[in-house]
Amino acid sequence: MKCEQSLELLSDFHAGELDAAATTGINSHLAECPPCADVYEELTIIVETAITLRAAKDTISYPDETLIWQRITFVAESAH
Repeated sequence: MKCEQSLELLSDFHAGELDAAATTGINSHLAECPPCADVYEELTIIVETAITLRAAKDTISYPDETLIWQRITFVAESAH
């Protein structure tokens, strides 16, 4: 498996959503490719941190994601 393909599948791999063949391919690639293994480690930290922060809803005020995407779309359309 090449790096590009591996990186595209890391999120699904982390979520356990890949079939056995793809999972084996990713595991093999990560064992042989330190840069991709580093990306996977960083992805894992980000996901686990996000889960922890989401669980602490009482202490963190999250912005309205729909509103944020509307603003991004507006700014992107205004730039054209």
